[in-house]
Amino acid sequence: MVRCGALLCCLAACSGGSDRPAAPSGDPADAFGAMHARVTGQYISDFMDTPATGTAEYRGLVRLDLPFAGAAATAHYGDLGLHVAFGAAADSVTGSISNLQGAGGGLAGDLQIGNGVLYLGADPAIDYQFSAGLTGTLSQGGQFYDLTGLIAGDFYGPDASGIAGVVYQGAIRQGDGIDLFDGAFVAERSTLGG
Repeated sequence: MVRCGALLCCLAACSGGSDRPAAPSGDPADAFGAMHARVTGQYISDFMDTPATGTAEYRGLVRLDLPFAGAAATAHYGDLGLHVAFGAAADSVTGSISNLQGAGGGLAGDLQIGNGVLYLGADPAIDYQFSAGLTGTLSQGGQFYDLTGLIAGDFYGPDASGIAGVVYQGAIRQGDGIDLFDGAFVAERSTLGG
């Protein structure tokens, strides 16, 4: 997974595990920006510093720039939950995106994340450390939208306490119409298991 390929497709804007809520109250753009700065202000974790086995749960935020019915893309913010299985042979990154909200109101439905892969030999200078697929259906005002895409990102901080990355190659379909979307995500580890 080459980092520059995802960055060209994505117009991304911009401390250990805990059980605190994923997003503080207030403006969702500010909440996303604060968490993004907190996580990416740390160093990118080396895979030697990540657990060799076991699982980790991450909670955080996502920003998707979604166009609807041919209109210009607008930012929608939501909640992100990711499950990472270190040492797993397959589907090592799974999760969901929910509670998406934009200027036009909330979107019903969740997006599922799956078929994730950890790239243990990745060079963070040029490659992302993990990627996964994204799919699901969202609706608003009686209109339904089918979404597909990819995510890719890196682990940050001691023991991979945070993650951040991009959403890219996104396609949003309504009937016969197809538009493109992208975005970004960030999360902090809430649990770590054996």
